[in-house]
Amino acid sequence: YIVFIFRNLRSNILQHRTFDQFLFAIKKHCRTMDLFEIIEILKVLTYFEVPGNSAIFQVLLQLIRQDINRLELKQVMFLDFVLQKSEKTHLSESLKLALPLIFQLQLEEQMDHENVPHLVDLLKYACHHNVPEKHINNILTCLLLQNDNIDVNYIPSIMWSMCNIRHMNNSKQFEKLFPILSYRLASNIDELPYEKIISL
Repeated sequence: YIVFIFRNLRSNILQHRTFDQFLFAIKKHCRTMDLFEIIEILKVLTYFEVPGNSAIFQVLLQLIRQDINRLELKQVMFLDFVLQKSEKTHLSESLKLALPLIFQLQLEEQMDHENVPHLVDLLKYACHHNVPEKHINNILTCLLLQNDNIDVNYIPSIMWSMCNIRHMNNSKQFEKLFPILSYRLASNIDELPYEKIISL
């Protein structure tokens, strides 16, 4: 019932004249906006389920493509998430192909070696987008060094990601990290919420 009310409210906002004025203002000023502002607007449009093949959505994606080399890692991952959910267009499909390459270019410079949630997200993206093994190994190395700081709630996500790269099980980082995480998970499984235990 709550979901129904929320969807109805969101639908009403989309049909409101003020939202049309908001979209018009975006179209008018978007070419003077920086990349951060464009991404933030894209978040709003995604939240309100504006179709990915709509004119305003495509204009924003085109602007992102023109400046794609300046995307930060978190923006790459967010944009990929948005594109996976939105309607397919030639533009969205070309961006999907380009994003993993941008991810690789930015990884060494932008990866926060001590930020575990950040590393978990990077690993998940890398393992689902055929990122070269050397980059995945770099992420695994960081996680290995941060092993004592990894909250048990992150371990299932890390292990699921690693299961997608079982062809790398001869990697030294893989061989060291997976048994450590397995032991920590088994030892602290009572700390996990029921939903995460069921997903294992």
